[in-house]
Amino acid sequence: MTQPVDFETFLFECIGKGLDHFGSSFKYVVYHELENTDHIEGKEIIRKPLTFSDALDRMFGAGSVSIKKAIVRELATDFGLTMSQEDLVSMINKIREKDGSWKK
Repeated sequence: MTQPVDFETFLFECIGKGLDHFGSSFKYVVYHELENTDHIEGKEIIRKPLTFSDALDRMFGAGSVSIKKAIVRELATDFGLTMSQEDLVSMINKIREKDGSWKK
């Protein structure tokens, strides 16, 4: 029997799945850089989405657009939301506002 997953863990896993589109170790490189440069560890991404987004811009320049779109697409799918034109920060904040109304 699987253990229930708390909201922050599920949201963090969804972000990781979006990063996985760029390779199996890609998310670990991103997380390592965030931890060492921006002093953000793991689930703090959820509470600091603007810092996370800015860090992706700094790390990958114009390539960050594709990375953010992949994460937003994954979040929209896993949370049953319409993607519309949501940017990464708005999407994470929108999901956080709905904390408690999601189902895995």
